[in-house]
Amino acid sequence: MKKFILGLMLSTLSFQGFAATRVITLVNHQYEGVKQWLPGTIYANVGDDVELHLINKKGKHGFRIKAFNIATEVGKKVVKLKFKADKTGIHKIDCQLHGAHIGGQFIVNGK
Repeated sequence: MKKFILGLMLSTLSFQGFAATRVITLVNHQYEGVKQWLPGTIYANVGDDVELHLINKKGKHGFRIKAFNIATEVGKKVVKLKFKADKTGIHKIDCQLHGAHIGGQFIVNGK
């Protein structure tokens, strides 16, 4: 009975057109001198609300997704970014502070 009620509630929310909120945690990591955000590839569906939690434990690093006008510096505190995934395609993630030493991609699937 509980599963039926939960399913009914979820289908009602979907029917009313609520967009999903995609929460993604990325951690800055260094391996053999190469700095990167892990996971290196993140995904969302077009129309999703996206909330990124950026964790960095050493120094200061940049995080940028130029296509969504996102650029921030991440120190030793968790940085949370919220935006709408409103552009389909493969979008570059890089560091605006240190050139190309941190790279990745944000893939937004169309519906």
